[in-house]
Amino acid sequence: MRTISIGTAEYKIDLKKMLERRLVSLGERMKLDFLNKEEFIVYALVKDNAQLDMWVDAVVQLILCDIAHFEIAALLNALPLTLIQKQYALPQAISYAVSFAQDEQVRELLTEHFRDNDHLNIEGFLHFRLHDVLTCWALSVDCAIQKLALAQDYMEYIGQGDREDYADFFPGRVEELCVIINPDGTCTITDELDTRIDCQSGSVDGIMRLILGLSPKQIAVYDFTGGGDSSLGDMLKHVFCGRISFYCSFMHK
Repeated sequence: MRTISIGTAEYKIDLKKMLERRLVSLGERMKLDFLNKEEFIVYALVKDNAQLDMWVDAVVQLILCDIAHFEIAALLNALPLTLIQKQYALPQAISYAVSFAQDEQVRELLTEHFRDNDHLNIEGFLHFRLHDVLTCWALSVDCAIQKLALAQDYMEYIGQGDREDYADFFPGRVEELCVIINPDGTCTITDELDTRIDCQSGSVDGIMRLILGLSPKQIAVYDFTGGGDSSLGDMLKHVFCGRISFYCSFMHK
């Protein structure tokens, strides 16, 4: 039976809550007994090798999921990007980090560490033992920025060349969006919470940027222009292909 611990002086997080959540996500029936919690340090009573393996698995997920989020956000925050660009790039960078994750390597290093040590300092372990993981996180940010740049280039030249689904770059932030294009060219945007935005005509680019910022998982467009000019409708079909339902009403004079 051993008392082991994990701590951090850099990350202002609730380690106990995060580790408990990771244990649940791993499907572990047996919970570790946390003896007490100092500020940013968690102690646990480990009874046997099976519980030590459980602890290591939870710490692997803590580092590769939770700590990765903090590190990637810090890397993006240091770049000369707008807030919206950072918000768009962060989920994509995290997605890349998950695909690049080196679970087995990290698990082996943690098992080796806890075999001879009772305490782990997260940032120290990261910077001295997990150089490859830090490199992968930096690469994930680079990939996300490159994809963001390509997406922005596409928006500048939208309608030219081969069509790409630009909207797929952005994870859905709103479940469903309803866009009503009125006969006078104005439009009304509502979401599943009945939040309403009324947009004036003549600013298709501004409306598109607003809708992309909301990044709906699904979008329903009701075009009441009567078959007249509907550049907004055409743009929405072009950009949101694959997640759009389009309804057109032809009005008779």
